[in-house]
Amino acid sequence: SLAVRYDRDEREQTDIAPPEFSATSGLTREETFSETQPKFTLKYQPSDELNFFFTWSKGFRSGGFNQNGVGAAAEAAGIPGISDDYDKEVSENLELGFKSAFLDNSLQLTGAVFATDVDDQHFFQFIGAINAQLLNNIDEVSLWGAELELQYRAAPGLDLYAAYGYTDSEIKDYTVTPADEGNWAPYVAQDTVNLGGQYVFPIGDAIEGLFRVDYERRGEQYWDTANSSSRSPLDLVNLRAGLQASSGQWSLMAWARNLTDEEYNAEYVIGGIAQIGQPRRYGVDLTWRF
Repeated sequence: SLAVRYDRDEREQTDIAPPEFSATSGLTREETFSETQPKFTLKYQPSDELNFFFTWSKGFRSGGFNQNGVGAAAEAAGIPGISDDYDKEVSENLELGFKSAFLDNSLQLTGAVFATDVDDQHFFQFIGAINAQLLNNIDEVSLWGAELELQYRAAPGLDLYAAYGYTDSEIKDYTVTPADEGNWAPYVAQDTVNLGGQYVFPIGDAIEGLFRVDYERRGEQYWDTANSSSRSPLDLVNLRAGLQASSGQWSLMAWARNLTDEEYNAEYVIGGIAQIGQPRRYGVDLTWRF
């Protein structure tokens, strides 16, 4: 199969600050970002229980604007590669994998290996030398890895799953800080693990009970291109339990997210800007489908 997508994003920014607060008051900047993104997929299915696939595709994320004047301020401070604008991000991905089923489709195994090259990856940072928060581009980042996922119908109503992912990343080219070339890319965890299960059981003729538990482990990840600061591996547990109509018309579910109340930063920018991960929370959902 072959598909093609085209994006064209026209952006405009006007400095509306009063003249006494901004030397660029009234300045309007315009940029257009566009990209053609083909996708090619080849699938081979030697049997009903097994198929192989290969995919080549391109992805796109639009560029945008930083604060007026940060480019000149960075140049005056001797920091190259910083601009009032940041460029679009374009990625090219290759993936080769398989999907299989065993034991009369009660056991499903899926796996894939991938390689991704990212040009001008967006990176949010704080540069203390010019006292500015901004987005800039990491010229080239290389990613490769593998994923394996298992789903198993262990008994009637009981479904179990397990998944593991590995990603190796490398900064290939970085104009702003060439010394960071060869380091791990920021925000990319090397290992991820997902485990869980769900049990659905009858309660009378028209009502079912449900209990679900999900466990996620995120490996260590770096916050910056210098790999000077990182988040330790973290473990998250979610629970969900309740009642639902066998027809699927309604459900009443209690849930808990981050059950162990893991304390972690969802985001951290060198310089002390942090977004705290959400703590343990509980709730109840009532759903009715008309």
